[in-house]
Amino acid sequence: MPGPGAYGEVVSVGGDQAWWRRYPRVVDVAVVLVALFLTLGMMRFAGRPPTRRVLGPVDYGYAAAACAVLLVRRRWPVGVLVVTVLLAVAHGAMREHGPQFLPGQVALYTIAVARGGRAGLVARPYGRWSGRGVRGRC
Repeated sequence: MPGPGAYGEVVSVGGDQAWWRRYPRVVDVAVVLVALFLTLGMMRFAGRPPTRRVLGPVDYGYAAAACAVLLVRRRWPVGVLVVTVLLAVAHGAMREHGPQFLPGQVALYTIAVARGGRAGLVARPYGRWSGRGVRGRC
């Protein structure tokens, strides 16, 4: 009698679910760390021409707060979007290099995935505005 995987069947390693569905908190922490790394990198090295900025406590505080709120993005996606946008606008008003919208765009992606296509279409103007704001200010 042939064993599992014989005759071209697909054998699931580790059960029915993928590991990222079994450990959503690990995925959330990874998303926060990647977003924090990219946000700090954009604040430090973005510009025309690319320059190296010295980041202060306000910059680090903004990046930490905006990315830490992403930990609860699955439970309160709309609230996380509102908080990240408010933090980005407040940070952009205090600093000369403008707001950084990456945490807000992660929250926007979460809304589009959690709520479906219509919510993504409703949120599309924010995505266009935030993308233009980052490119225009850097």
